[in-house]
Amino acid sequence: MGLSTPSYMEIQVSVVLAVYNGEAYLGEAVESVLAQTFRAFELIVVDDGSTDGTAEVLERFRFAEPDRVRVIQLDENSGQGEAFNRGIAVARGKLVSFMDCDDFWFPEKLECVDSDFGDPDKVALHQHHLGLFEDGNLLKSNYCPALSIGDVFGASKHSNRLSNFVPTSGLTFSKRALDQVGAIPASFRICADGYLTRTAICFGRVSGTDRALGAYRIHESNHTFQNESFDNDKYVRGLLVPELNAFYARRHISHRVQLDDGSETFDLSDGRASIDALNLAQGDRVVVVRSAPPRRLKPILAILLERGLRVDLLVQEGIEREFAMEGVTLHQIPAGPMSAETISTELEQALIKIDPKCLLIVYNGTSPKPYQNMHLVLAGLSLECPIVGLSTLGTLHPLDRVAVKQQGEQPADREVSQRFSNPPPRHFDRNDNRLLEMKDLFSGRRAFLIGNGPSLKMEDLDCLKDEVTIASNKIFLAYDSTEWRPTVYSMCDEVVARNNEETVRELPHLKIFADSVRKYLWTDSDAVFLNPKQSRDPQDDVIGWDLIRGANAGHSVLNLSIKIAYWMGIRELYIIGADHHFIVPDTKTGERIMNNDVIVSTGERNHFHAGYRPAGETWTVPKFAEMEADFAESKRILESAGGRIWNASRFSKLEVFERADLDEVLAQDLAPKV
Repeated sequence: MGLSTPSYMEIQVSVVLAVYNGEAYLGEAVESVLAQTFRAFELIVVDDGSTDGTAEVLERFRFAEPDRVRVIQLDENSGQGEAFNRGIAVARGKLVSFMDCDDFWFPEKLECVDSDFGDPDKVALHQHHLGLFEDGNLLKSNYCPALSIGDVFGASKHSNRLSNFVPTSGLTFSKRALDQVGAIPASFRICADGYLTRTAICFGRVSGTDRALGAYRIHESNHTFQNESFDNDKYVRGLLVPELNAFYARRHISHRVQLDDGSETFDLSDGRASIDALNLAQGDRVVVVRSAPPRRLKPILAILLERGLRVDLLVQEGIEREFAMEGVTLHQIPAGPMSAETISTELEQALIKIDPKCLLIVYNGTSPKPYQNMHLVLAGLSLECPIVGLSTLGTLHPLDRVAVKQQGEQPADREVSQRFSNPPPRHFDRNDNRLLEMKDLFSGRRAFLIGNGPSLKMEDLDCLKDEVTIASNKIFLAYDSTEWRPTVYSMCDEVVARNNEETVRELPHLKIFADSVRKYLWTDSDAVFLNPKQSRDPQDDVIGWDLIRGANAGHSVLNLSIKIAYWMGIRELYIIGADHHFIVPDTKTGERIMNNDVIVSTGERNHFHAGYRPAGETWTVPKFAEMEADFAESKRILESAGGRIWNASRFSKLEVFERADLDEVLAQDLAPKV
């Protein structure tokens, strides 16, 4: 605390910390702020009417650094929203970082934020990962699996979904955006960051730092994290969405969040498709863990019953009545977070006796990360059935028992004394390990990316038997006409996966799939699934595509193939069979998948095989402008890394890439001269 103190003119970042009866961890939180390597900041602490020893803790820091630490004392508890308002009102920095009283930052946090934030006149907020800290140790995972960046408000309007953000201690706003948002409603006594993030994005883009710059502390008094008494659905529907829509109306913003059909918390059509993908037979027993609020869980139970399945629900003591449904057998477990004592020996034996075909965990969010403790307990049960998580996006997350147990047995990553200088490493799962084996596997080789257009010729594929090739979708229809087989098989189209899941599972290829098809192909043990990722990531410009961090296919599987080839060390790429021309019938079904209209084929006219898309089969309308934008971005990143890509298709209307003659390419070992 003896570091230099800024003058008024030097303050660039204002740190706002609101606290109510936070004596237990407050000192550590403040110390982590004052230990920042970046020094041009002020710390504003708003004591929201605390009745414990909070005031005494703050007085020590204010006395030690009176020019840096300011304390605002409220006479009575007003809630987090009002406390934030008081802190923002006196903030002098161009940037305002928020801090929770029970979290802590790593020393380089503000330095990285200052460097990565961007232009405050254009960027509204910045977010970074937070590690998870429990019982004195940093865990192996972050709070959120991925960060949303770019035009997040535009994406939210298009999808009518609330964008996800990291918790308070990972957020920094431009003061400009906060002033445009105005006062946070007093109704936000907790979770005020949920309102701030989703209003600030109306006034600028979101930037990010894709690593942990601090830690979220897990303890018995968390308001939301693993807190079963916190009803997220009630918060979203009863408070957040009404206040957001009121804000949009006041500001004449032409957007409203619509939740009347339940689509925000869960899309029932996704739920039915996901349950069907479990391949359960009528009459099978399914054990479900009560791991989400009733409004989230009960529709899933209804779908299971609708499918003729018998349901056994593990439900906490005291709330059994909320789940009294015909066809659901209730098994009482103790209230509170799940631990080794939650499942008694008697209950475990009862579950073994009923011989369930699946153990289902219904996530109250998009990520399985907050449920790691539950995973560990359930993986230790002597059940032979698969354990599967189901997210609010309808994505299935099968549990690898061995990996979960190994993770639980490993020692903690960091001791308390090491926490500031050593952010926790990312946990590597089976997918990650397989991807690492593929890293630079074909370095120095060239690759051919195979499209499925009419210009694709079997004799050309015959010439590629000794080349590295990446193909996709229904390329298997060519196998009767050629001995060639792809080096890598990929897919990102949900409709193609849904229509061909059994055939795809049987393909004996190295398979790398986008997360979007996981719900249909998750039982394919040969497949590697890439984590979802935002479409525009500034880190790609710095380090290229890192498939461990995830990948976004964009609007074409060929775009995903480019990223896969890059990961494998290939810098010389040729596209063939990419006609980039479709005859689209006017046969929309009214269904939309991944923001694309689903249509019905009237007969094959767009692919290399007459049976590729027979009459009556569904497919999605291609988006040429978006595809070309994705290709242009990939071309730019590839070339910045010293790579080149040519379009060597026999016929093509795709003009993003330089054209090359396929016969000349096949006749020589070197790329055509630029």
